[in-house]
Order: sequence, then structure tokens, then C-alpha cells
Amino acid sequence: MIEATAYGPAGGLQSANKVSATQWVIPGKHITHGDGILLVMPGLLVQVLEPATHTNISKVPAKINFSANVTMMCGCPITPGGVWDSNDFQVWAEITKGGKTIDKVKLKYAGVPSLFNGKWTLKQKG
Repeated sequence: MIEATAYGPAGGLQSANKVSATQWVIPGKHITHGDGILLVMPGLLVQVLEPATHTNISKVPAKINFSANVTMMCGCPITPGGVWDSNDFQVWAEITKGGKTIDKVKLKYAGVPSLFNGKWTLKQKG
């Protein structure tokens, strides 16, 4: 009995996931049924580009730009009409206060593979 484990992506630990599978194998023999050993890593690699972490906003109202790079865990790009069609994805930023969602900002495909942008106005402090 062997266990195969994968963890990653190493270049985006905030989106990292761990998957594993176990399989009986006999040394020197081929796996003759199924897909052999197949690890499926679900999810998306999301890298927040804007606003920067710990951004301090001192004046209100303030326009906030949101930008995120969103790719498949395999690194495949998301584009309109591509293998991973951006029209099939819903990308948004969630604005929370005190642990509760107060607004959502839809991020739209920005014309560059895997890049999504949106804007939001902060109307009051907090």
C-alpha cells in the first residue's frame, strides 16, 4: 500500500491545498485498471494584487481599486473563450466589518490572462 501526497502551489501558499491517495501496488507490475494514481487538486490560486495588505485609508469617501490574479491550480490561464473561459467564473471581493459581510464587489476580466479588476467606494470609516 502506497500513499501519494501533493501540496501546493508553493508559489502561492495562501491558496495551497493538500491532497493524497492510497493504492495497492505490486513492485514490477503495471497498474492495469483505472487512471493509475491520480491526484486532483481542487480550487483556484488567488493572488490579491490590490489593495495591498494592511492598506490604511485615512479619508472618506475613498475609491478602492481591487485587482486579483486568479488561475487554475495547475497554473493554466483564465481567458475569454479559452480552455478555462473567464465567462464561466464569478470573481468578487467581499467587504467585511466585524466578521459580517457588508458588500460584495464584482471583479471583471481585465483584458489580461487571469487578471480581474473592480472598484468600490468606502463611504464611512471602520
